[in-house]
Amino acid sequence: MTTEAQSALRRIIEDFSERTRFVIICNYITRIIEPLTSRCVKFRFRPVPVEEQIAKLEEICQKEKITIGREIIESLLSQGDLRKSINSLQSLHNVNTVPEILPIPQQVCSKLFETLKYSNNLGEVLRQTNELLLQGWPADELLRAMLN
Repeated sequence: MTTEAQSALRRIIEDFSERTRFVIICNYITRIIEPLTSRCVKFRFRPVPVEEQIAKLEEICQKEKITIGREIIESLLSQGDLRKSINSLQSLHNVNTVPEILPIPQQVCSKLFETLKYSNNLGEVLRQTNELLLQGWPADELLRAMLN
């Protein structure tokens, strides 16, 4: 949410807090303005373990009669964020194409990151980056993956 939207939400909470309870879910508490966080009780959740995420995604696939391999399910995992993994599964089922919705594989980012870190060869960095772009990975996703 933008800062302005958070300020508006703060006013709504102030106006209705006597008879209404609000639940706000976020991934980054540091991105929430202080006047809003000061009015909240904070609960921190640990990342969901990989095997539990896989089991839940397989259960969803079974119930929804979706047939995909374990390799695809593993590629949907999102560093312990089960909600994001489920959203990715839903997107995959809706668009029927994996590269459109999957995050850039960690090994791809690791290779590019190592090249950036240990090489003075700008040509190699550009070659690897162009290769990823030609494979269809969006530039903004590539930057996000590198930051992660």
